[in-house]
Amino acid sequence: MFDGLRAIAAISVLVGHTLFGANFYEWHGFMDSIVANLDVGVSIFFVISGFLLYRPFLAAEARDADGPATGR
Repeated sequence: MFDGLRAIAAISVLVGHTLFGANFYEWHGFMDSIVANLDVGVSIFFVISGFLLYRPFLAAEARDADGPATGR
């Protein structure tokens, strides 16, 4: 579920940057605010990524076990 949300956030960033680079704002003034808000995907992507990366450490702490290996 979270990987799908992270993918949607990444796609929104990609589409937002592509449309900005193509000067889409000048072509379609009514969609200006919609396209401008696609950059919120950056924040959503990093929040979800941080959660997914920290989840194994949190689960190990809850089980009172050793955390995941971080070395080679």
